Amino acid sequence: DLTCFALWWPGLSFARVWSWVPEDTASKRMETDRVPYLRWVEDPLALLESTEGNVAHLDLIERRVLDLAEQYQVRSIAYDRWGATQLVQHLQEAGLELTAFGQGYASMSAPTKQLLRLVGQGMARHEANPVLRWALSNTVGKTDEADNVKPDKKRSRDKIDPVVAWVMALGESMIQDKRKRSAYRSRGIRTL
Repeated sequence: DLTCFALWWPGLSFARVWSWVPEDTASKRMETDRVPYLRWVEDPLALLESTEGNVAHLDLIERRVLDLAEQYQVRSIAYDRWGATQLVQHLQEAGLELTAFGQGYASMSAPTKQLLRLVGQGMARHEANPVLRWALSNTVGKTDEADNVKPDKKRSRDKIDPVVAWVMALGESMIQDKRKRSAYRSRGIRTL
């Protein structure tokens, strides 16, 4: 139902999350689940756009992501491999760097823990986005035997996609930062 795109500014601990919902789905969810999608579409803080029909309108989303990438000088984008092939190919053809980002513990745990630390310190900010607030209220941390954690909606039937997009943006930022600080990038490989 929701397609989301998040930007993360690590130095500011600030996220901005855009979401798209098919118009037919939004109307139905307003009636059955009392989720105020169409009201959020009218709220500029929500950063929610509706698309025609009952499925994600990938061409519109692609154009919007390209506009945002240019406006904010995006370095790289993490994406969920599930159902994203065409969109990813088009964005790569447009010159953007995209990285597949798994939805399991291996990829999600470190950025989820970092986000939880920032939230616990009162440092994670997001402009009072009501869609993101709603998604946060639907999200719990799911932990495995090794204390890895990832966002989960097990206790809620509602969406957590904006939170997952936030975690992925934070995770991509962490990966980019680690690559930038690599000793191999600054001094090269040494042999003895």
